[in-house]
Amino acid sequence: MAAAMRAYQEIGFAGAMRPDHVPQLLGEDDGEPGYTMLGRLFAWGYMRGLMQAVVGCQ
Repeated sequence: MAAAMRAYQEIGFAGAMRPDHVPQLLGEDDGEPGYTMLGRLFAWGYMRGLMQAVVGCQ
């Protein structure tokens, strides 16, 4: 995922991104496999952190 974020940064990608098939976290209700709410929030934070790290490495 970090390599993908670097590649997106290098080509100037400015489109939308969304997590897909997120992890199910401990204590989370059984929801639609791969699309649970807490897992989705975790994935958003992970993606945002990677984006910030890539921008900071320039």
